[in-house]
Amino acid sequence: MTIDELYSDIAKRAGKTKKEVALFYDAFLESFKDQAIADLKNSEDKIKITLPKIGNFTVKMRDAYMGKNPRTKEVIEIAKMKRLTFKPFDSFKEFLNGAEPKEEAKTPKAVTKKKNTAVKKVIKKKKK
Repeated sequence: MTIDELYSDIAKRAGKTKKEVALFYDAFLESFKDQAIADLKNSEDKIKITLPKIGNFTVKMRDAYMGKNPRTKEVIEIAKMKRLTFKPFDSFKEFLNGAEPKEEAKTPKAVTKKKNTAVKKVIKKKKK
């Protein structure tokens, strides 16, 4: 899917113009970038940005290490750098793999009779 196709699809679903969608998308990316930069200034080791219903982007600092130039076999130092990773939520993975999202376990209805207090205790434990 190209960016133009993405704009068209979102515009059709939201009842907006492609230009409005493009402005929103650009604002979203700017906000994402600004948040990442602000978090990096506050924490040099690791930052995490969550996209609800999708997953987490994490930026980690990778320490400098020694490596080899594969062509010359010369040992070189590879500088300290930032690394971006993405970990999707389980629900998003299931969606991508075509599985139905898991429904939350249904707890049995509480029974009002005194002799079934054990059932009520089990339900209370599950709710916690």
